[in-house]
Amino acid sequence: MDVCRELAQQLGPGRSPGERAIAARTLLSLLEREGDEAVIRPIDVVLADCVPSLLQAAQTPTRSATSLAPDPRVTSAAVIDMADAALLLLGHLCGCGLQTLEAAGWHVDDDGTGRGRPIYVHPASGQSQQTPPDLVAEVFGAELDQKDAWALTLLFELSTITSPYANPLDGSLCWPARIRYHEPETNEFTPTSDSTPLPHKLAMTIVDVAQDDDEEEMDEENDVTPEGGKETRLAFTRHLVLGPWHGIPSFRETEIDLDHPPPGSHLESWYTCAMVCAGFLATRKSGRGKCLIVGLGGGAMASFMGRHWPGINVEAVEIDARVVKVAERWFGVKCEPSLLKPEDGVLGDGADEPQHFKLDDDSRPARVRVTNAESFVTSAMRDPECRYDVILLDVYTRGEFPASLVNETFFERLRGLLKTKENEGWDGALVVNAGVGADRTRVQEIVEKAFPVSKVLLDANASNRMDDDYENAVVLGLLSSSVSTSKSAATESVVNIDFSAKEWKRRAVEVRESWPEAPLPPFELKNAIHGVNNEIMLAWAGNSMLDEEENEDSGEGQGSGPRVKADEVQLLAKDDPAFSMFD
Repeated sequence: MDVCRELAQQLGPGRSPGERAIAARTLLSLLEREGDEAVIRPIDVVLADCVPSLLQAAQTPTRSATSLAPDPRVTSAAVIDMADAALLLLGHLCGCGLQTLEAAGWHVDDDGTGRGRPIYVHPASGQSQQTPPDLVAEVFGAELDQKDAWALTLLFELSTITSPYANPLDGSLCWPARIRYHEPETNEFTPTSDSTPLPHKLAMTIVDVAQDDDEEEMDEENDVTPEGGKETRLAFTRHLVLGPWHGIPSFRETEIDLDHPPPGSHLESWYTCAMVCAGFLATRKSGRGKCLIVGLGGGAMASFMGRHWPGINVEAVEIDARVVKVAERWFGVKCEPSLLKPEDGVLGDGADEPQHFKLDDDSRPARVRVTNAESFVTSAMRDPECRYDVILLDVYTRGEFPASLVNETFFERLRGLLKTKENEGWDGALVVNAGVGADRTRVQEIVEKAFPVSKVLLDANASNRMDDDYENAVVLGLLSSSVSTSKSAATESVVNIDFSAKEWKRRAVEVRESWPEAPLPPFELKNAIHGVNNEIMLAWAGNSMLDEEENEDSGEGQGSGPRVKADEVQLLAKDDPAFSMFD
């Protein structure tokens, strides 16, 4: 296994084509040894995270979409040799995976769509499925830990991932998983801006995933659907993965839809929508305020807020400078200061990159600090300028919350960075991506102790509320002030953040009036249901204000009266059962 990890370093895209070709051939020769001479197993190569480096090497040459042959006119001989060596090793791994399946009574069929999508069939039982069977116990017994089961699944999927096909729209070559960038795991120390060392560097992969997007197309003239009812095209999403790449279903830090340009125009997950929604509602009138994001990742939330809410000044803290550079280069995040060098390029710079997905010149940049979250929070406590309307804590990664940050001291210090009515005239809010399962429970307990008021945001469309594996929960820590009621001398807790569809609409109209050139968000809060244990179930819908503007632009809205104003949006009473978020 150690030799695999050493060769995985040599396979990395940072090495020369010659070095990478030698590493691939060395691994292949070790795999081909049999019996007592066997040094490594195919599963060891996958566990060492060699697959993304091999895929990137194989995908580097410009290839014909029909013959798959590399074009020597635009690709050097050294790069072609590297790609050939990588393909030979990938082919060997594919064969080993297919042999393992056949030994267990399974075989792989094509689904007949021409997209290389597999169907796993077990003739003896008549079973067929789209995902690989779980054969870890049958093949390895106790030799392979269950946490490493992903490696066997990826070995089975390689025959699909390594099979490119022609894009049905333009005939260009399409890889099911196109590796844009990969950096192998190392144990080197990486200094951050405050000299705090990172003792461990995770592997990092940027991958563009192709998938079918079935859209029902209408014949506008005849108001009928074309034959077949649907037109199938390819949609591409870009993933940021930290740690070993587990294949297309890897846990991803960030995901963006490349069919939704420019960067920041959309959010691709329920929890990021919930976090920015809470952040938006926690800021002042017209969406003015100051937001701190702890854990930049691919920068989806920073880009979204910078594009749609110009009145919010976004700052971010990220422990890994590599993540900041990737967010800038591959996800189009505007960072201040920029860590990119001229040789790094910019979004859409490469000839084979999607040319429609480029930077948005109008989006506001985020001020980014590369430092440890604990160190930043400790130093920020002494700086009166570091006070925020809202803090978005998004450090849940690889399916777990960092153990060093799950403590009352850290959360109490975060609370100390929030603006208060006593000092700033406004109470701030903490918004936390709490993950699932035990992590969510622990984060919720700490927030309840650190804040006077706490709420838990959940996906209203989750299919099974008792299952901890649904979408990440978002936990809120809210400051409150005590005010006298007119009915009695007793005090009640008044929260400065109201989750309701009406309030979302009113605030959106305010922003529109103050920032008429800012694009409207593509979604709006559809429903908010107050459940037990301070839970709020949220659901999203397309932004109705976008439809209204389209109708106005097309003339369909003429005669319908002036556009609604913020003070004309009627708020529901706090005791309204449909939208009230108050106990």
